[in-house]
Amino acid sequence: MRKLVKIFSRSKLADIINETNRLRNESKEFAALRELSATTHGEYQALAKTVADLRGTQHDYEAMLESVAKGVTNDDLHAEIEDLQQQNGFLTAEVQELLNERESREGQLKKLQDRTKKYETAGEALLREMVHVVVNIVNI
Repeated sequence: MRKLVKIFSRSKLADIINETNRLRNESKEFAALRELSATTHGEYQALAKTVADLRGTQHDYEAMLESVAKGVTNDDLHAEIEDLQQQNGFLTAEVQELLNERESREGQLKKLQDRTKKYETAGEALLREMVHVVVNIVNI
């Protein structure tokens, strides 16, 4: 009977070792697949960026072909660039003027806040003095 238990134990032990080896191999395969997946994901992102860049380039070429088909010349493009630069200059000046006006108004607001604070402080001091005088009159 004891020999049968040893044989049974050895058989179970062999099964456990085999199962452990199988799981170890599956774990290694899974790790390799995970690494491949990460690499593939990185390659996918790089390819997606390349595709986006190529679409931008394609759009540029299509715009250029469209302007050639319409008979747009370099002089027309330079005139358009000058117009856009002039508009940009006007808009920049307007924005700067608005910023200067804002800064001026913020300065005025600060002055008003300081003056209001000064009047509040003076009013509170006057009120305290009046209360003191009234208390003295009542105590007389």
